[in-house]
Amino acid sequence: MNYIREVLRMRKPKALIIPFRFREGYPEDLVTEQITTSQQLLNEIELESDFTKVVVYNDDADEIVCSYNAENYDFVVLLVPTWIEPVLVIRAAKPFFHKPIVVWGFGTFNKNGARVGLGSTAGAGVVKGTLREMGIKHEYLYHLPGNPETDEKIKAHIGKVANVARAISLLDKSRFATVGYLFGGMSIGDIDVTKMRTKFGPELMHIDAYSLIRRMEALDSSSMAYIEGRKHVESHLAVTIGDRIDRIVRMYVVLRAFVDEHDLKAITLKCHFELSQEYGLTPCIPLSVIGNAVVASCEADIPVLLTQTVMNYLAGGLTTTYADIHELTGKNALVGACGYAPSSMCLNDQIICDVPDESAQGLGATFSGYITNKNHLKEGVVTMGRFLKEPDGRFTLHFTTGNALGDIGKVSELDMPQYPFTEIVLDGDLDEFAQNMGSHHYAIVYADIREELAMFCKYKDMQIIR
Repeated sequence: MNYIREVLRMRKPKALIIPFRFREGYPEDLVTEQITTSQQLLNEIELESDFTKVVVYNDDADEIVCSYNAENYDFVVLLVPTWIEPVLVIRAAKPFFHKPIVVWGFGTFNKNGARVGLGSTAGAGVVKGTLREMGIKHEYLYHLPGNPETDEKIKAHIGKVANVARAISLLDKSRFATVGYLFGGMSIGDIDVTKMRTKFGPELMHIDAYSLIRRMEALDSSSMAYIEGRKHVESHLAVTIGDRIDRIVRMYVVLRAFVDEHDLKAITLKCHFELSQEYGLTPCIPLSVIGNAVVASCEADIPVLLTQTVMNYLAGGLTTTYADIHELTGKNALVGACGYAPSSMCLNDQIICDVPDESAQGLGATFSGYITNKNHLKEGVVTMGRFLKEPDGRFTLHFTTGNALGDIGKVSELDMPQYPFTEIVLDGDLDEFAQNMGSHHYAIVYADIREELAMFCKYKDMQIIR
């Protein structure tokens, strides 16, 4: 096993750049110069890119189709420095139309003191219009490279497209697992697996809770897996917890084994009530460790796990979590899962364990081995959201942005150990957010990815509620 502390590393986005040139009337040296300048600018962006030959004739277009496999790329840039006939562009690019497309045309430039152009905006415009009529979603760039101000806009736009396109590709190859399923009649945590596979891409597998428990009990405490796992868990704890760490380590090691064996990108558990009451151990601490390496959540809430994964991919691999919404007041949302938060999202990157008071009378007193991570979530800019299931089978994304306040002092449910709470000051209207809430569980990432989420939903034909 590879016990890494940092978040799952993300590969660079992969782009195919196809430049075009009209067959006559435009000086080849000028066209080549503009294509080269564009290539140099693209090389400044964090992505892997392949540039094809310049497409001038039908034979060139056919060569592109035969030479490049669309599945090797996340998105395609159609570079149009001159007027071009759209039939040629469609001939070369049609095999890539299931990928995000960027149409890039140029404006005028100065030559011998005169402002001149090569028909680029007209060529890009006719290509853009043709794609629109064909129902092909795309982005449009209209700046000539070489101006520092507009170059930054070009790089920012392509960077967002690259992140979204990579997320779409990664989701198509992702596998989730749920250990146990559907807690407490919470149908909002259920999902139509076929619809998720069709619309988003990931496959979902089920692992029985008995498989987890059986392997935990069979784990040899003298094995390297146990010894290394214990060191790794302890490295995340602010204070040691004595013998109670044993079963936490066992659960962590087995969950990590599930991740490795099944190549999981995300995992969730049904903690209540088989684990919390019958078995006598909640997964809060094991998940708070493993959540730094893969997307993780609890209560077998598949839509929130899906949202966390999309956010993780769009944010370039940043750790995500989810939280219950406990209170809405003023402009603030009080949030915190009931014991789980990845240590890297908490103050000082640590887990602080807490247990119910001995005199507790509430629900927490019915849980045996209830140990939570009570450390507050960090302060900072966050995006919070959830994919909602609509009655007609569609998905809608409800999200907002805001600022997490970090340490807000002691807060708890009655007779419960403390949760990893914080408050988020919402950027938007609190009542509007409240009226559109589709669950008590919302995914959180420490980044403002509102533009990436909007673009993702555009390519997935989903409505958004902000």
